[in-house]
Amino acid sequence: MRRREKADSIVITSTFIAMCVKVCKEMFINYVVAPQEADMQVCRRDKNSILVCRDSDGVAYGHKYVVIVDSWSKEEYRVIDMTTPVTEDIAKNYPLYAAYKRYGIKIIHWWAATMGCDISKDDCGISGAGTKAFFKVLDDVMKREGDLSPTVFAKKLREHAQPSTRLSYSQTQIRDELLRVSNWFSKDGTFYDQDGCIYSISGRKISLASNQTVKHMKGRIDPKSGAPFTSDLLPFQFFYLLFKCCILESFLF
Repeated sequence: MRRREKADSIVITSTFIAMCVKVCKEMFINYVVAPQEADMQVCRRDKNSILVCRDSDGVAYGHKYVVIVDSWSKEEYRVIDMTTPVTEDIAKNYPLYAAYKRYGIKIIHWWAATMGCDISKDDCGISGAGTKAFFKVLDDVMKREGDLSPTVFAKKLREHAQPSTRLSYSQTQIRDELLRVSNWFSKDGTFYDQDGCIYSISGRKISLASNQTVKHMKGRIDPKSGAPFTSDLLPFQFFYLLFKCCILESFLF
């Protein structure tokens, strides 16, 4: 998992979402406007579908097979298969994956919390911790076959992190951030079912379908404000055509 620079990110505005909806309709592509992030929605209706995206958030949401596209035009991509058996070489070269196979999905959540993810309060996650400290904790715990509770992990992460981390965070604060991020990926995220009911990532039904949720899901209303789209909200024919050409170019070249 790696964080992209903000300069490489897209600002998800109401107009941008409306453009995507229009392109999908024009090209006969099935789509859903997610209640929150698209990462939570994808592959929820069909467990046999494959997630294709630009980052690895899907792994944190529990997807076992993810295709990360680095460049559409150059046809560069990576495949993450979370069912691959751990060999000696894999354990050596991919310690995070080895830890995931031993301790479960929570280790991916804690990695996201440490390094920074979409819901992190700080862009860099737990500031001053980073990759080096995280893997030192993993190495220590895995060698000792020790407990990997959030309390123990937070204590060791604080010990191995930079001095600035110990000044900025208490052990309890680090533990709470690990739990907060883990709860988000495993419980708090939401998605629509086929009818427009809203479910949590854990499978709990949050609300029944309504006229408003169906309109939102189908992109018939402004996804940010909930107001109906009007002609003055859609003055983007030039941008739409440009956007459509970019998509076509990605498929053709």
